[in-house]
Amino acid sequence: MKFHHVGIHVKDLERSYQFYNEYFGFEAGARFTLGDESILFLEKGEVRLEVFANESQPLQTENHLCLQVDHLDNVMIELKQKGLFPKEGPIVVGNGWKTVFFEGPDQEVIELLEAKR
Repeated sequence: MKFHHVGIHVKDLERSYQFYNEYFGFEAGARFTLGDESILFLEKGEVRLEVFANESQPLQTENHLCLQVDHLDNVMIELKQKGLFPKEGPIVVGNGWKTVFFEGPDQEVIELLEAKR
């Protein structure tokens, strides 16, 4: 078994695509409709995000996405230069991991994690 994707309920597929493309470098992949949902897969390397919009369902804001990075400080500098600032952190947790939290366009939580090996 291996990881395939994370799904994030969003208001606007295009706005979410622009956000994840600009700040994190994701590219648009497969796009389709399933019932009432419009779905767009965003891809960067082996990481996939499924952003989906469904006007008939209330927006779910408990979404949480964690992306592992090699050098958190460098990534934070790049994001700040683009205008994206942390909502919380950076925090060093008990096992030595370093993490920081950002907010996406629909208040989804985006965690960046530098995991010590």
